[in-house]
Amino acid sequence: MKNLIRSIILMVFILLLTTSTGFTEKGYVAYTDGSILVIDAPSGYVCCTLYSFEPIFEGNYVVGDFETLGMQKIYNMTMDSSNDVFVDEAWLSEEEVQEWIAENS
Repeated sequence: MKNLIRSIILMVFILLLTTSTGFTEKGYVAYTDGSILVIDAPSGYVCCTLYSFEPIFEGNYVVGDFETLGMQKIYNMTMDSSNDVFVDEAWLSEEEVQEWIAENS
C-alpha cells in the first residue's frame, strides 16, 4: 500500500511538473558508472554527477530540468524513483561527451 501511494504521489508530481513548465525535458540514460550519468536528451547530451544512489541504468527513461546547470532532481520513470544530480554540462555532442567521461570517470 505504501508503494502504491508513493507511486501515485510521484506520478502526480511528475504530471504537474511536465505540464506546468517548459523546463522539463525527457531523455534516456546513455551512460552511467554509478557516480556519473550521461542523458541523451532532445537538446543534446547532458552530463551529470550523481548525488543520490537510487538504482539507475543505461536505457532508463528520465525526466527533469536538464537545461539548467547545477543541482537538480531527475525522475526515473523506468524505475519509479528519483535521483539528485549536479548537471555539469548540457547541449553536448557525442565527441564532447566522450571527453567529459574520460575526464570524470
